[in-house]
Amino acid sequence: MPLQLIILAAETDPSRDAKTVQTFLTADDLLTLEGDEKIAYFDGGKTRIGDLTDGEDSHDGYPGGFPSSTEVHGTRDDDDIDHFAVGIAQEIYGFAGNDTIWAGTSDDSIFGGIGDDEIYGGEGDDLVVGQDGDDFLFGDAGNDSLHAGDGADGLYGFGGNDWIFLTDDGDVDTIYFNVGDDADVIDNFEHGVDKVYLANLGVSAFGDLTIVYNADGTQAQIDFGGGDMLTFTGLEQALEAGDFLF
Repeated sequence: MPLQLIILAAETDPSRDAKTVQTFLTADDLLTLEGDEKIAYFDGGKTRIGDLTDGEDSHDGYPGGFPSSTEVHGTRDDDDIDHFAVGIAQEIYGFAGNDTIWAGTSDDSIFGGIGDDEIYGGEGDDLVVGQDGDDFLFGDAGNDSLHAGDGADGLYGFGGNDWIFLTDDGDVDTIYFNVGDDADVIDNFEHGVDKVYLANLGVSAFGDLTIVYNADGTQAQIDFGGGDMLTFTGLEQALEAGDFLF
């Protein structure tokens, strides 16, 4: 049975009060309800309603306000996009502003945009891109790819075998690695600038680390045991005590 869903026409109507009715033929879509921009997600006949997109004039869908179950857009203001309950793969764009984004349980791609963002990948093998600003990126469960952009970023891979890509921008990016974070790869580590914070891994000083390099010194590996391992790629020199925090 077709669903008639009411969405907020914030991007197309200057008054930001008009509503548009869209009809979907499937039961896996997102919509914006009347009132305070709550989102209902239809999943297998069950309706979940919550503050899934709650930023000023945020909406689910393509630019211009057209609804989509797989693409989500924030605004130029500060947005809270909370899609933790969504079980389909999505592309989520925060755009400008200091955004907080929670992705769902599938393999999502999240782009923070301009501003100081906080992004949670959730379950699944996610792509998490901070872009401009001082961002905090959380891969959460799954084999994720975390990309720091311009700015001083904090990156947490958490469980799963994650790839962490850094940027030569002169800003201090900090990678947080804890027991149970599995085998992660750090690429383009900037010596004398970026830091790796090691927590609960049985090491308290640089001298406690056993670092194994490849033949040309461009890769290094630290095995903490129990499946927890850090591999550095694209190194220009050997790692030093100042590269780590304990």
